[in-house]
Amino acid sequence: MDTIDNANLDSVSPLVCVRTGWLRDITRAGWQAWIRMLLIFCMGLAFLLPRYIDYIRSGLDPSWVYVINVANRSGWTFGEDILFTHGPLGFLSSTCGVGRNIEITLVILCIFLLVQMRLLCRFVFSKSAEERPILAVMILSCLLLWAIPRPRFDSYLLYMVLLLLSVAWTSRNPQRCYGWACVLTTLQLFMVFTGALSCCSAIGMYWIIWFFKDRAVWRRIWWIPLLIPVVFAAGYLLYNPSWTGLWNYMRAARELTAGYSSSMSLADEPMYIRLTLATGAVYLLVLIAAAVAGRAAAQYLLLYAGSFAVTMKHGLVRADMWHLDAALCAAVPMFSLMLLFGVRKWETLHKHWKKLALGLVVLLVLCIAPDARGFVREGRAYLQAVYAPNWNRFSSISRVADKITNPLLGSDPLPRPFLEAIGTNTTAFYPLELSLAAFNDVQFRPMPVLQAYTAYTPYLDGWNADFFSEDMTAPAFIVLSLRAVDGRWPLIESPLAWNAIRENYEFFLMDPPFLLLRRKTVPGKNEYTMLSAGECGTMQEITLPEAKGRVFITAEMELNLRGRIARLFYQVPAVNLKAAFTSGLVVDGRCIPENLRSKTLISFLPLPFELEETAAFLRSGHEPDRVKQIALGGPGLAYYRRTMKVTLYEDRILNGAPASNEHVADE
Repeated sequence: MDTIDNANLDSVSPLVCVRTGWLRDITRAGWQAWIRMLLIFCMGLAFLLPRYIDYIRSGLDPSWVYVINVANRSGWTFGEDILFTHGPLGFLSSTCGVGRNIEITLVILCIFLLVQMRLLCRFVFSKSAEERPILAVMILSCLLLWAIPRPRFDSYLLYMVLLLLSVAWTSRNPQRCYGWACVLTTLQLFMVFTGALSCCSAIGMYWIIWFFKDRAVWRRIWWIPLLIPVVFAAGYLLYNPSWTGLWNYMRAARELTAGYSSSMSLADEPMYIRLTLATGAVYLLVLIAAAVAGRAAAQYLLLYAGSFAVTMKHGLVRADMWHLDAALCAAVPMFSLMLLFGVRKWETLHKHWKKLALGLVVLLVLCIAPDARGFVREGRAYLQAVYAPNWNRFSSISRVADKITNPLLGSDPLPRPFLEAIGTNTTAFYPLELSLAAFNDVQFRPMPVLQAYTAYTPYLDGWNADFFSEDMTAPAFIVLSLRAVDGRWPLIESPLAWNAIRENYEFFLMDPPFLLLRRKTVPGKNEYTMLSAGECGTMQEITLPEAKGRVFITAEMELNLRGRIARLFYQVPAVNLKAAFTSGLVVDGRCIPENLRSKTLISFLPLPFELEETAAFLRSGHEPDRVKQIALGGPGLAYYRRTMKVTLYEDRILNGAPASNEHVADE
């Protein structure tokens, strides 16, 4: 059987078995055994605290973190009340001081740390390890784990899955470890969907490699991955006995993951793209070197290909220091496992280290050469903002106790007139500031797609629109702001939800930077009249016709072949919408092409600071500065077909009860 080694890890040294006499066995084994145990302990300490155990605080990401932590306590069901990339166990990946979530995360983490050290002991003290330069590779592996900041819990779970697969790889009876890897993959499906993709890719690569490598081993494990969807479906139905909820859970996760590549692409600093690509290139260099050294080692390293691809993709879409760090925190632990399980002979490592070092130097030069000053500048910013605050495991321990006892960081009160008006009524926050619910005594009701900027597709946008339209779910009040991410146009990033808000809510109070909207007694209903329809070029200017009502647009844009490939493997750059107003003002802002398929209010495009104009529009429908002409542009336009179908509509709202009173809070 062609394996990395044929030693049976089930018949290992007594050191592996944690039974009576294990301490005596280690003592007899000598100082090397003690050093190995110390290194195993240090490898566990590298994962001592997950990255995101945090306070409840204000901000973009802390808002959705707060909601997924409070969801289970509030009785909100994932797949029905919440549609997100995180699931019912998502609080383990991004934890804040809601209830006992921090304590639960720490207990589960300790269990995983014990399992990790047990698995490492099983390998390190086996006969297989005695044939390797085990002490040297353990030291290098430990240094790699400690070189990165603390990873997220879902990244640690990926490490555990790969560790189990590595132990299974070197065992003649791999069913047990392979089965547990599938169990953790199923657990990841309830935690973070993108993390589950990485785990599934590793499970699948193991299955495929052994199909060609050794059919006898493959016959013993082929059926195990088939249980992942079965167990996941059964687990979800125990959590929420609804097949519709299960379908919504999976479809929403798929739509969010697919839409992320085009809607959240960011490439303001090319250096981060180059560094992310360099991380993947290092893996390719190691894989090539292993293939030169021997087929068995290359087959083992190929196990990581899918996980690396998913990790690199996430870092390439959102090319900034935070997502580069996430890619490094997932990739470097993989390299540590490659060292530990992939190096069979010291001579092999010694023979190729010069070539690998040369390749690494070339990659570093390619990253630095285009902009050396920018590399130094951004490198310093990364070290100060990301690396240094998250590297020290031990200083983080003292802060955890404070996060448990004092979970709220700072304060973010709503204006007093808002709170008096809301009282005990239900309230939603649109589009982003969900964490306001933690700092104010309100009956919070979140949108299904938690924040408007993540409603990347009409399917997701439609969920939020239905939420604001249906009497059973719609909140009595909405606290609305004009904040948007990545230079987007406010409000039209989620056009269906914005239409539903206009139809069903009226202006009530204003206190910058917020508007308070109240649900109408009799909701309005839009009646649309088509003004024109036809095909035009994507780069062609579109002049809006004169109309008494508001003008809406639908634009059916399709990705070309280049765009489909880029969305799958890289990113689709931003598409911008340039608007010319009757006042002569011309503004360029980002739009979401997929959501332009829905009826999008285009004649009124408020800027982030135009709160009074938005209040006047909601009050009377008057557009103080009407858009007269629009044009699409930006680097992402080249990734779409050159023509699109455009339809323009005019609307008027029927059966809408007027606002009963209007107030403006004192500033």
